[in-house]
Amino acid sequence: MTGRGHGRGKGFAVACGVPAPIRATAAHALARLLPVLGLSLGLAACYESHLRPGEGDEPFDFLRRFEPPADPALERLEPVVPTAPPPEAVVCAARPAEQCVAAFPRVMIVMDASSSMLAGDGPGDTNWDKARLALAGNPTASDSFDPGFVQPAFEREIEVQGNRVTMEDVFHLGLLAFNNDTALMLQYAPCASDNIQWAMDPYVSCEPPLCTDPYSGMPVWTFKNSDVDREAPFVQTTHSYMPPCNGGAAERCVGSSYNTHTEQGLLAAVQNITDYREDSGGFELTPSTPFALILITDGATSPGSLPVPVLEGLFAKGIRTFVIGLAPKGSGAPSTESSREELDAYARAGGTGSAALIEPDEAEIADAFADAVARIIVEIGTDPCCLPNDCSRDGEPPAP
Repeated sequence: MTGRGHGRGKGFAVACGVPAPIRATAAHALARLLPVLGLSLGLAACYESHLRPGEGDEPFDFLRRFEPPADPALERLEPVVPTAPPPEAVVCAARPAEQCVAAFPRVMIVMDASSSMLAGDGPGDTNWDKARLALAGNPTASDSFDPGFVQPAFEREIEVQGNRVTMEDVFHLGLLAFNNDTALMLQYAPCASDNIQWAMDPYVSCEPPLCTDPYSGMPVWTFKNSDVDREAPFVQTTHSYMPPCNGGAAERCVGSSYNTHTEQGLLAAVQNITDYREDSGGFELTPSTPFALILITDGATSPGSLPVPVLEGLFAKGIRTFVIGLAPKGSGAPSTESSREELDAYARAGGTGSAALIEPDEAEIADAFADAVARIIVEIGTDPCCLPNDCSRDGEPPAP
């Protein structure tokens, strides 16, 4: 299996209220999470720990407290600065697996599959590839020492109520693509990194004679069903899909007209939630099971496609939409600033404030994905004691 066995990344650490993100590229995004994570309480605790006992609000003068000792051998020692104690972890008791699954957030990735997502110079350079590697890892670089290694966003760890949990262990993930059409690539499922890697891999949908190389010429895709087209079928049926390779532009595949029908993609996600609530494929579900969307797009929504009313309607029903923007490519692409304004408007309508607009390498994109999912899990309040799956150890679990 691809994507398994990666070294787990740490989310963040706090020492006396000073955030220390593992990657500098995630610092800005994590700063937005401080109020959500309640770090203001940690800051207050740290301030109180710095008061000299018995002297009210007088700050602890560390320079005066740790005056250089007379012994020259000790002068080289650094003073020990007291820190706030770590939060007490929730003591976990046994939970029935059915109860845990019903409480897991259902997170649908609504993926832009317009032709502009194929703009780029080769493998790993298109926005489609960058999103794929961020979500599911690089199958050609499975070790952290390999060039091009990317730790999949959903195989990273976050802290929930004092407990470290791996993201994909505590929610079910789905994938839906849209352009001027829509395709449900994966219904909500546990441990879905391998499914997503296969579904988005250009080589999976490239079949002769219509396609001989997904990164040259004008490939015509052949979409696959994992039940019949994969040597080892997945437990959860998975469908491959790719953006159309359209002619008419200076760049290969980009095309000459807009086909980013964001409203239609969101409407398909809404309908899918309705269908899933009626038939969840055997997975436990209750009326209070939380749902959320992650919209991933390079912007430039097609004229006449109106996502904002759909996003506002979803938010009114308690379903938030997190927005990740990939800087658009191609000669006719909109500016980064105009994309930011458009995507921020979508995030506001979806109840999540502002979009994460990212441009550089896939590792930074993975950080932004991880940030968005961490916000979902922390805000919804996933139970850290509910761990019926260990995705990194066992992979995709059996059907319910």
